[in-house]
Amino acid sequence: MATPAVQHAPAAEAAVASDFDPGMIVSDDAFFDGDAMTAAQVQSFLDSKHPGCLAGYTCLPGYAQATPSMPADAYCSALPGRSSESAASIIARVGAACDISQRFLIVLLEKEQSLVTHRSPATSRYEKATGFGCPDTAPCDASVGGFFYQIYYGARQFQRYAAHPNNYNHRAGVVNNVLYHPNAACGSSPVLIRNVATAGLYNYTPYQPNAAALRNLYGTGDACSAYGNRNTWRIWTDWFGDPRGASDGILARTAANPNVWLLSGGDRFLIRTEQMLGEYSALGPVKIVEPAIIDSKRQGPDVDRILRTEDGRMWFNDGGTLHHWQSCGDLASFGYGCGSFVSLPTSRLSAFAMGAPMSVVVRTDDGHHVLVQQATRREVADLSVLALFALPTTALPMRTTSIAHLPIGEPVLGSGALVTDPQRSVLLAATDAGVYSMPRAFVRAPIGTGAVGFYAESIARIAPRGELPARFRDGSKSLVLTDRGVLEVDAMHYGGTSAFTALASRSSVGLPSAGRELAPHVVREDGQAQAYLVSHGFRQPIADSAIPQLPALYGVSSTVHRVLSDGTRGVPEHWRPASGTPVRAADAREVYIVDGDRLLHLRDWAYVAQLGLPRSETVTSSNRILSFPNRTGAIASPALRCGSTSMLGIDGVLHPIADAATIAAYGMPVADATAALCGTLRTSTAPATRFVQGPDRAIYYVDGGTRRHVPDMDTLAALGGVRAGWRSASASALVLLPLGQPMRPAIASGTLIQGSGPEVYVVDGDRLLHLSSFDISRDLGLGTSVRRVEPAVLDSFRSRSDRLATVAITCGGRASIAIDGRLHPFASDAVRRAYGLAPVTLSEALCAELQVAQQPMTQFVRELNGTIWYIADGKRHHLTTMAAVQRLGGVAAGWRTADAVLLGLLPVGAPIA
Repeated sequence: MATPAVQHAPAAEAAVASDFDPGMIVSDDAFFDGDAMTAAQVQSFLDSKHPGCLAGYTCLPGYAQATPSMPADAYCSALPGRSSESAASIIARVGAACDISQRFLIVLLEKEQSLVTHRSPATSRYEKATGFGCPDTAPCDASVGGFFYQIYYGARQFQRYAAHPNNYNHRAGVVNNVLYHPNAACGSSPVLIRNVATAGLYNYTPYQPNAAALRNLYGTGDACSAYGNRNTWRIWTDWFGDPRGASDGILARTAANPNVWLLSGGDRFLIRTEQMLGEYSALGPVKIVEPAIIDSKRQGPDVDRILRTEDGRMWFNDGGTLHHWQSCGDLASFGYGCGSFVSLPTSRLSAFAMGAPMSVVVRTDDGHHVLVQQATRREVADLSVLALFALPTTALPMRTTSIAHLPIGEPVLGSGALVTDPQRSVLLAATDAGVYSMPRAFVRAPIGTGAVGFYAESIARIAPRGELPARFRDGSKSLVLTDRGVLEVDAMHYGGTSAFTALASRSSVGLPSAGRELAPHVVREDGQAQAYLVSHGFRQPIADSAIPQLPALYGVSSTVHRVLSDGTRGVPEHWRPASGTPVRAADAREVYIVDGDRLLHLRDWAYVAQLGLPRSETVTSSNRILSFPNRTGAIASPALRCGSTSMLGIDGVLHPIADAATIAAYGMPVADATAALCGTLRTSTAPATRFVQGPDRAIYYVDGGTRRHVPDMDTLAALGGVRAGWRSASASALVLLPLGQPMRPAIASGTLIQGSGPEVYVVDGDRLLHLSSFDISRDLGLGTSVRRVEPAVLDSFRSRSDRLATVAITCGGRASIAIDGRLHPFASDAVRRAYGLAPVTLSEALCAELQVAQQPMTQFVRELNGTIWYIADGKRHHLTTMAAVQRLGGVAAGWRTADAVLLGLLPVGAPIA
């Protein structure tokens, strides 16, 4: 990503004569730098500087030659020869072998023979390319002629100067008289040559520019002017920046490209963001330089906050303040690798402010203490806790933006830490048992004033065990949460330890303390004006004006502790309204009936009118409700038990219930009431029976928890209602008994009945038998008279699915055959088996309506036409002769006259003669 364009002076920098220093023309670092440029960088630079070669000439960017092998010596390392090598490669390889900057060699070629920019160079320019072996007063030495040798021996010579300073006229570290011109008459001046490279330049070209040469820096001076070292300095400055190293550690860009670079030595480091540019603004404004100056440098890593100086030390840049790193491990903590770094000359450190050594514990400029660990930011509530882990307990001041690249990690919370979010909507307390959240009502209370503000991301990484309850236990301690901290109390004042939530051991260690109140004490719930004295299991309202008198009168502290809105929930407030009063807590829906010192839960307001209780409730506090020790009973119907008598409330009057069967018939739960409640209710001596009469004078029979309509007086009498009597009831009373199936009219067993359909039934106790034919009814002696009834009457019988389609009957366990209105019992089981008919078992009630004949049923029957049949194997066999009758014993046994019904039930078998 390119950095945004930075607005600076648009003009490109050029050499300024006043900057020329004869005592240091080029720095040793810049001069003796064999790694300054690669062959590719040299080639690119030569291409960029050359205006274009004229036809017929070979210009330096395109020059190549065979190069010899050069052995290693004290000044240069070995150089293998090549069959064809470009000028750029020769410059790069020689510079690296002799550790002379390729920048200087390029400048030397331009200064001596203008080879870098010349468009039509003669061969002679390559022969004496660097001027080596070409003194001003004699011809050139042909043995060192040619481009390669000129480059090689020229570079090597500067290492000879450095290795043997006493062998030459100009030496570093001393004052030298340096001539202005080969003509000694032009004079000289003393110069303190401050470094080896500058001494070498004077030994190679032993003149300094005079004032005239400097006044016309890009032209000529006077007759006493010399230009060699002036031009070396000027060309280097124009092409590569200040050769004395002033271009090291600067911010630069070209006029055409907005990318800003940090230039340092032979490297360039891209600054990608405006923010990072600001971090290095101490190095001065961004300079506009020639593209070649930037292109000639190696590209290093992007600029970040980590840099290393030439002496190997590593630094962290915090907005222009440098902090020294201790180790690569520290780098990793801050999310940086220990690989390549931005380099900077040691001399440029003075541009920055020097801070304390780098630390993993910092205090950001927004007020947060942070432990930097494993490339995360971990907020610290209390620095002293870090001593437990052998970490620093003092923080290094640092800007928040300097570590903003690190994600928020899990915070460091020691026991006793109180932390809150930026909006102060959450308050968390660290205890020995873990972290708990404070109730929202107390986030801004005095308990939270000392809370340390954390980033919202840090708060989100804390998983509390839960919210601290209004009252809790920690081991043997009973504690109440107040707006100033936890108050230790005697649980007895709140009704015992069961009134406190048990938390993990040591859950209160670390929480702010509001002191200790083991005696009765005064509390005020959050948001409430009423104060209470909490004492011996009860809370008592107390006026504010009476609170100051408590110490003198009762020895009780006058301190009022502000607790949560449910801080005294469950602590009863002693209160006893009259028995029979309906009461309800303001924050609940349950209604209770006061019964002396206990409460009965009223399940339905409909029961109030039936029992004669007040029809409006008294609304009070939950604590007053809780002051009743017994709240387990319930009024779940209008039935009460007063003493040993069960009573049923009907329209405000209690009637004694006659017996257990009647209680069961009503199906209503009977609540036990004390004399306190029973004494407030109206009673009657008239008992409640199983019969009630509604406002429309309809009478109902109570059965199975329902009321069943009694259709007529006969039915009422049959049920015993005339004798037992009935109680009148309003519609509101009747509605408490669901309406069941109506009682069927009193119909005697054996009666033939018919509904709206064609089916005729025989009443058989509590069931109906579907009659197949009137012939069967006549054989049973029931006749043919049918009574019409409503369909609902048919539905009131238990069953009507059984059929009466046979004259084989069982009554009281004895099987019979019905013939002509009488039952003839079988003479024996053998006879019964011979008929093979499946009998219908009748109820005792119906059997009582039937007549039993004296003559038993035998195996012989006679038709009305005189035909005699013998019954065997479920069939009837025709006895064709009296001899057959006699032989089978029919004369002695006798026979019964049978009609078509019986004969129709018996198939005809083989005749018997």
